Amino acid sequence: MYQTINVTMDCVCTLFTLMVFFYLRVSPDRGERLNILFAWVCVFNMGMLLGDLPNWLCEGRAKPWYPAVLWLGCLVQYLSGCLISWVYSLYLHTYLSKKMMLKGWTLPLIHILCGIDTVFIFLNLWNGLYYRIGEGNFYQRGDWYWLSQIIPVLVLLLDAAAILFHRRALQHKEITAFLSYLLIPVVGVIIQMHIYGIAITYLTSSIALFIIFLCVQSEQRLLAEQQKRDLDKAQVTVMLSQIQPHFLYNSLLGIKQLCDTEPKRASEALEHFSYYLRRNLYSISSSDLIPFEKELEHVEDYLYLEKMRFEERLTVQWEILFTDFKLPPLTLQPIVENAVRHGIMKKEEGGILTIRSEKITDKVCITITDNGLGFDQDAPPDTSRPHIGIENVRKRVETQCGGCLSIASKTGVGTKVTLML
Repeated sequence: MYQTINVTMDCVCTLFTLMVFFYLRVSPDRGERLNILFAWVCVFNMGMLLGDLPNWLCEGRAKPWYPAVLWLGCLVQYLSGCLISWVYSLYLHTYLSKKMMLKGWTLPLIHILCGIDTVFIFLNLWNGLYYRIGEGNFYQRGDWYWLSQIIPVLVLLLDAAAILFHRRALQHKEITAFLSYLLIPVVGVIIQMHIYGIAITYLTSSIALFIIFLCVQSEQRLLAEQQKRDLDKAQVTVMLSQIQPHFLYNSLLGIKQLCDTEPKRASEALEHFSYYLRRNLYSISSSDLIPFEKELEHVEDYLYLEKMRFEERLTVQWEILFTDFKLPPLTLQPIVENAVRHGIMKKEEGGILTIRSEKITDKVCITITDNGLGFDQDAPPDTSRPHIGIENVRKRVETQCGGCLSIASKTGVGTKVTLML
């Protein structure tokens, strides 16, 4: 009876996991990284379930080819169990990275643990460290079987630590769903200890997988569509916010004055002015990421026009250490404009603007620093100052690059804006 129950549970769970897998592979956003990783979680979950079937169908049976089937099933089962822990951890950390910048060493340690487990699984083919198929075609645990159980538990604990450490970036529903994949199988193990003969562990793992799919993954498409609508609005808004009548008027007036005194400089200024307008107009019709060098050119055009007006009151320092990346158009220009208009030019003597880009491990860090007026971050928001441009930059960077924007400012000292991509 137990054999029939176990085989039925494995087959039903495999069928439902297969349905989830096909749903992910035919969805319009099937190429999105989260969908790809979750599809691989489904593949390895099916591997565990199908690898478990020979234990119930072939163990202890006398037919000549049953030992080979049981041996192959155990190999698939162990290998799938290791890989599903690894891919689920990748899925979890990728999901968290979309919410905030991750900190910690959990994922590198998971890579190491899963790598060790994989090596031991293949070594088992020669020395039976984890398991062996003994006389009478019976599965037998090896001397190092305990390691095959401890490593997945350690990976689960590291995943739980990552969830709890970054819980502020998650909704309660997301935390519950992710922790269910760690806790529900433990409940299955406890039940299995008290009801000998029924293998309920893989059933509980599959149930937890379905919970994540229903509560988290299936909502990603709706979220992506909403982000696309918000992004379209943000692009138009940021464009309109950058076409400042006062800036255009002052730039044209400065060019007119140069025409009378320095025609050559007037020609150069007019060229920068036309490039500035062209790139602003381009940002309305395109949502594609652009090379960092192109964004720098736009900032240079803007700063040329501002220096034409403010001359020695505005000093610009460039510390460009890394340029091989892309970002949304009009990312730096609104931040630089805020630094000039609300920071440096509020001081009678002017100030220094520093733009720096560098690569830090696997991320790009861009900082825009000024020694201008600064502001008190603890004070109530100043409604007289426009924040539309900065908030749109933050939204577009998060949506299109998985990045984040942070601001640090102190009255009388200046402001530093940091972009992590």
